[in-house]
Order: sequence, then C-alpha cells, then structure tokens
Amino acid sequence: MENSYYKGLEPFWGEWYIDKLIGEGSFGKVFRIIRNTSSGQEEAALKAITIPQNNSEYSEMLSYESDEHTVNAYFKDAVMNLNKETLLMAALRGNKNIVEYQDHVVNEHKNEVGWDILIRMELLTSLTNLLRERNLKRDEVVKLGIDICNALTVCQKYGIIHRDIKPANIFIDKNGNYKLGDFGVSRAMEKTQGFMSKKGTYSFMAPEVYKGESYGVAADIYSLGMVMYFLMNARKIPFQPFESKGLSFRVREECLNRRMSGERIPAPTFADKALAEIILKACDFNQENRYHSAKEMADDLSKLIIINQKQDEQTWESSHIESCKENRPEAQSVSTENIDNLNVVQEKHEGQIKSGELVNREEPEKPEEIIDYDSDSDRTIAMFETLPLSHNSDVKSQDQYTKPVEKVTDTVIENKTEIAHGFGNKIEDKTPKSDPAPKKMKKVIFGILIAIAVLIIAAGLFIKFSGNAISKYEHAMEYYLEGDYTKAKELFEKAAEDGNTDSMYWLGLMYHDGEGVSQDYAKAKEWYEKAAEGGYVGAMNNLGDMYRNGEGVSQDYVKAKEWYEKAAEGGSTSGMFNLGDMYHDGEGVSQDYAKAKEWFEKAAEGGYAGAMNNLGVMYQNGEGVSQDYAKAKEWYEKSAESGTADSMYNLGVLYALGEGVSQDYTKAKEWFEKAAEGGYAGAMFRLGGMYAFGEGVDQDYLKAKEWYEKAAEGGNTYAMNNLGVMYENGDGVSQDYAKAKEWYEKAVEGGSTAGMCNLGDMYEYGEGVDQDYLKAKEWYEKAAEAGETNAMNNLGIIYENGLGVEKDAAKAKEWYEKAREAGT
Repeated sequence: MENSYYKGLEPFWGEWYIDKLIGEGSFGKVFRIIRNTSSGQEEAALKAITIPQNNSEYSEMLSYESDEHTVNAYFKDAVMNLNKETLLMAALRGNKNIVEYQDHVVNEHKNEVGWDILIRMELLTSLTNLLRERNLKRDEVVKLGIDICNALTVCQKYGIIHRDIKPANIFIDKNGNYKLGDFGVSRAMEKTQGFMSKKGTYSFMAPEVYKGESYGVAADIYSLGMVMYFLMNARKIPFQPFESKGLSFRVREECLNRRMSGERIPAPTFADKALAEIILKACDFNQENRYHSAKEMADDLSKLIIINQKQDEQTWESSHIESCKENRPEAQSVSTENIDNLNVVQEKHEGQIKSGELVNREEPEKPEEIIDYDSDSDRTIAMFETLPLSHNSDVKSQDQYTKPVEKVTDTVIENKTEIAHGFGNKIEDKTPKSDPAPKKMKKVIFGILIAIAVLIIAAGLFIKFSGNAISKYEHAMEYYLEGDYTKAKELFEKAAEDGNTDSMYWLGLMYHDGEGVSQDYAKAKEWYEKAAEGGYVGAMNNLGDMYRNGEGVSQDYVKAKEWYEKAAEGGSTSGMFNLGDMYHDGEGVSQDYAKAKEWFEKAAEGGYAGAMNNLGVMYQNGEGVSQDYAKAKEWYEKSAESGTADSMYNLGVLYALGEGVSQDYTKAKEWFEKAAEGGYAGAMFRLGGMYAFGEGVDQDYLKAKEWYEKAAEGGNTYAMNNLGVMYENGDGVSQDYAKAKEWYEKAVEGGSTAGMCNLGDMYEYGEGVDQDYLKAKEWYEKAAEAGETNAMNNLGIIYENGLGVEKDAAKAKEWYEKAREAGT
C-alpha cells in the first residue's frame, strides 16, 4: 500500500501524524509518528498493515478459491492472526526486555473486503542498525544474552515460542537494555508436527525447526546462542571462511548444510573460553544437551559478569599500588624516519625485510554506547528490519577508497624501527541512533486468557498467510545476500519508488561497486543523492567518498568535506572518521593534527574502532601529541576489542619492538596470529619474519615460507620480496634464481623498492641473468627515485668504480651523500 494511503488515515488516535517512513517488511510499513503536546513533541512508531494489500492479492486468492465467501473468510482469519501479535505484545507488556506495545486499532473497509491494522509502540534502535556501525564488545554480548533470556523466560511462562530470534528482532533502548520484538512467527507452545512450515531465519534457525521436526523452548535458546556466536565471530556464521567477502548463496548453503547435518561447530573466534562454552552449549545440535530453560542460560551468563567485576577490582587495586610506587616512565624517543621495510641489502642485499608495513585500512566498527543524536534520525522498530551487508564491511585494498598516506621505504636491517599501521578507507555508514523512551500513552488491557485463546485458534492460518506479504525491501535483501543481484535490483527499484531510502542506498551501492550491473558512478551518485535527501547518512558519507576519490566526478575535497560534515551532523561516526582523516593528511584543508585528533575522538566516543586505532597511531608516532606508547597501547586495545585486525597487528608491533612495553615475542606472535585470522596480510608477513629470523620461535624456513606465501596471496609486497630472497639464497628451499627473479618482479609490480633494488643486484652480479651493469643501474635509479637508500648507495659504488659507466667521482659523492642524508 502506498504511503499516501496511510497519510489519508490521519490523524491516528485523534492526534498522531506521520513524520516519515522508517521501515517496511512483513505485512506492511513502519512510520515515525509524532504529536504535539503542551510539554513538547512526542514520538512513537506506527506499524501499519492492510489486508489484503491490494486488489491483485485478492484476485490471486480468488483464482485458487472460486468461492468469494471462502476467500473473504480467509482474509478475515488473517486479520485475526495479525491481531494475535498485538494481543501477545499487550499480554507481555511491562517487561523491560520486550518491545512495549502502546495501543492498536483495527479498521474495516466500508465498500470492499479489507482491513487496516494500526499498532502504536515505542520507537527503538534496532541491533541491525547498530551492527551497521560497529561490532558489540564482549560484555555487551553477555548483557544482550542475559536480557533476551529474561524476555524468553516471560515467554516460556505463557507458553510462547518466539521462533525467529535474530539481530533484526532485537532492539536497544536509551538505557542500554536489549529488547525482543517481532512476535510475528511466535506461537502457543504445543507439539508441532510436519505440517509446520519453516518460519524464521535460516542463519539462526535451530536444526529441529529447519527439518520440520517437533520443537520447543530449546529452539529459541539455540537461536539466541547463534546470535551471540555471530556477534563474537566477527559477524560470520559457523564454518564461514574469514577471508570471504560477504556470504554468497553457495557458501551460505554449504555452511547451513554442515550445521544442519550435526557437524560440530567450532568455538567463536573472539570469545573467551567461558563465554564460548555457554554459546556452544546453547547451540548444541542435540536439544537435550542445550540449556533446559532461558533462566538457566541467564544464570551462567550472569556468572561471567561477576567474574569480570572481581577481575576489574583486582586489576584496579594492583595498578593503583604500582602507580603509587612511581610515576609512569617516559616513552623512549625513536628515529624521526618512517622505517617500514628492513632489508639486509647493503652492498649485495642478501638478507630479508624484517619490519612491518605502513598500510592504511580500517574496518567499520563503531559506538560504544547507543547515542540519541537527534529526534529526527532514522530508526526502526521490531518486525521490519533485516541485516544488510555493510558497504566495505570487508576490508578493501587501499587504492579503492583512498590515496596512499605516504610511500613506503626500505632501510638496512640494523635500523629496527617500525611504523604502526593506520589511516585509510572511507567506509559508508548508516549510524544507529537510540530514542528517548516515549511517554506512557493510554493502554488497552487485554486478558491473558483471551490472548492465548486467539493464539491457539489462529496459529495454523497465520503461518499460511504470513508468506503472502513479505516486503519488497526484505525480499531484495534476501536476493542480494544470495548473490542474485538481478532480482535484488528489481525489488530495490520497486521499493525505492515507494520512498524506501534503504533501497535507494543499496541501488547506489550496486552501481558504485558494479554488483549485478555495469559499474556506473553517475547512477550511483544519483541514488545516493536521493537517499541523502531522505536523511540517509550512509549515502551522505559515500557521496563524500566519491568526491574525495574522484569517482565519476572531478576530485573535489571541498565537496567531500561538505558531505562528510553533513553525515557527521547526522551522527555518522564514519563521517567523523573521514573528516579526521582529511585533517590528518591535509586533503583539501591545511594539515591539522589537533582537528584530526578531535574528529577521531568524536568517532571513537561513538565506538568507531578505526578511529581508536588511528588515535593509537598518533600517540605512537607523536603526531600532534607527545609521543606516548602507553596511550597508543590503550587505544589499540580498545580497537582490538571490537575485532579490528589493524589494531591487533599494531599491538603485535609494540611487543615485537618493545615500545612502551617489555619486548615480548610471545605476545607479539599472539597478536599477529589474531590479526592473521582476521585476514590481515601484514600480520602474516610478520609471522613469516619471526620464523625466518627465529624471533621468539625456533628458526623454521618452511613455516616462514608458508606465512610469506599467505601474505603474498593477500597482496603483501614485502612477503613477495622475501620469497625472492629465500629462493636467491636457498633459505629452506633449493636455490632458484628464476623463481627469485619472478618474486622480485611481482613485488615490483606492487611498488616494492626492495624488489627493484634486488633486481638491480641480480643484474650487477649476474645471478640467474647475464651480467648487465646498465640494467642494474636502471633498477637502482628507479628504486632511488622512490626513496630506496640502499639503491642510492649502490649507484655511488657504480660511479666510483666505473661499472658500465665512466668513472665519475663527483656523481659517486653525490649519491653517497644522498644515501647518508636518507639514513644509510
């Protein structure tokens, strides 16, 4: 039904008016509604459902049942089934962990068969909106589990099975309480048989529900466990590869089949042992092995909070005693040079690169607490939200979204300094916002006995009818996640015609990335602008990206900054982050570390993990602040809690170099391994270096080669160069100059100056190639132009000794001086 139709029904309850559409899904649409009172403006959510939705739906049903009386009775029964959901919410009212019902009315059409069901309820922030912006921290996931267990305990008391627990049906109020909503597929507890259809979401569905077998309370416990698993596993379902960019239909089906066949689920990657045990018990394939009640699960989760409180007290006490003994020592000073690649090339470059790299990628991670940025922000309530893939939610290569921060150089191995990684991708965002709790409205009291009676009578027909009214947007998202972009685009377009800003945004995204369509920046911009007009902050942020990167438009930092500012004003932490990035790099503005820090801090306050990481980088490098390794470590740790691989890598660097901490290769290796699990190629390179040089581990060239190869697959040019060194020197492999040259050339394609220098070496010394001083000189010159100091030194040697050129003491001296000035 068109939005204008519902506008024609105003005012609702005599005083409420539609402000805007904020969601649509099963059965109908959700609007933000407002009313003006003497004390100010109040807001609520209106769930509007029309049955049948249009004449074509009625005609379609009539084609199955030629008897109009039967068809009319069918739709009337459907109204009863939907009314059941309202009665159910009314019966459960008063529980702080269940979405609060306020009022409802059913209006029958006068001149045709049809009904409008209008339900008013509290306006809340959905978990899916929050997940667009960041991951939940461990303690937040524990609280979510306890809160939803409390909701399920109430449901169990009244014999109700929710049967569709998923992030889209979990909400957060301004006090940080998690609430369960959408009882659209809930039903009275009874023995279910094969006639039951599989209602619910497969990614979180219990095996017994999926198979159409008998099920009970354990099915809800399983689904809650899967939600917690998802949140503690970097938002990936069991068996989903960490390196996968999204969830294709094939991968999803494979993961689903493995889970439904009873294969043991691995522990969630970022859960500690105690939490993992609770999650895995809830998700046990065998119903009998799961928790027998939600209360039992809540009790176990509550113990984790008590344990953490005791640990926090002990940590505070010990740290307080230490701080009383002496002040924190000042951080040691380091070289002002940015040293990113340690290459044992002095005269003949026979060693390997040992340090990390300066790479600039961030994940979209996000507010530590739910903040009500403004009363007009987009919010959705239960029943109408689906979890989308966030644009650039998987880390993309830097050159897709941003220019390199600075060129990477290679220096001799004696100078063992390393720059932390930070500052990069511009990530779209739809910032979640929470709402003030609405004032109490008049309440219609329904008897619990009536509610249960209606539930039992209507259960079967409700299941049958529910599939007829799935929203265009939700259908589109289902097709999108399955990789059917053609059908997704078709439905997004239809939903966009109805004014759905989410669909406008996703159409822009499809054209921006060329998913299912030819990449078309002009169309992407057009759809982003439409979504931005509707207040969609993610679209504003992406428009900023397009102007910043010159995608389909002339590069324009001024316009980019304007769009980022609009996004930031709307509460977008990505917009705040990108403004910080522009001030940090001096893009379109004068470089200003103070303003960069200010914007990063605002984004970090909102929970944006990438901003936390970059604050760590600023403190580690002393950019606009006094160099402070302790603060750098604090920021990296906060960011790492959200699963950011960049920060895990940077923590590994601190421990490997002993910056602000005692040098500890064991801890460095642990952090590098965590970052590598998250797909970060730089960490794989560092692990290869640890095995190659025996840092904290026994020297093992085979393991070094394995890690270098993994890093090289991820595009790490340092790893490519070091594989060349291994083949050139025969370290752990048979000496093979052809393979060495091949790896050096691959590294050079990625811009490696070490690779250029090492190719120069091969031609200078005739290793695997005919000795050719002119080609050696050419490679050294390319490397020197890119800032490679060893190449500068080697050019001095060539001119001093007349290797392929006339002896020239002046030129030799010139190159030696350049190398010395650069630090060789």
